[in-house]
Amino acid sequence: MDSKNKSLIFWGIFSFVLIRAIDSILYFIINILFLIGIQSKLASDLLFYLIPIISLILYTITTIIVLRKLNIKALCREIYPNKLNITLFILLVVIGITLNPLVNKLSGFYIENQYEIVISENYLTIGQWLHLNGWMDFVIEVSRWIIIIILGVLYWKKNKKTNHNTVYNK
Repeated sequence: MDSKNKSLIFWGIFSFVLIRAIDSILYFIINILFLIGIQSKLASDLLFYLIPIISLILYTITTIIVLRKLNIKALCREIYPNKLNITLFILLVVIGITLNPLVNKLSGFYIENQYEIVISENYLTIGQWLHLNGWMDFVIEVSRWIIIIILGVLYWKKNKKTNHNTVYNK
């Protein structure tokens, strides 16, 4: 395997880790906003609609920012970048691996410690809490897939414009 192919493989792995780390950070932010809504005693019906809106907005804005930062045109011209920042790579791996389980554990601790405030004061029943938490996880997963589908379609259209002799056009 030549050095160009090795570089491309490393950059593919780096891209995967970058996306996973960004996704973990977004998951953390959405969970924090959800718990702030619970702590503020927002109506569960309001949270039921607010969490999907916030999730889609956060994922969309983050995707736009990342795409602008990456300068996709430059990456398309130079498919074999030479430098890989190993420190950034390790930091992204640590974020990607640890943040989601940490968020889940901390939100579990939160509900255990705030049980009297959140559930026993007739603000939420345990069923409503589980329903909202499950809904939030579902919405985050749907937001992830919506962004992936949109990016796939955008890339396909961009590739179709620049590459007229591809398999897609035959």
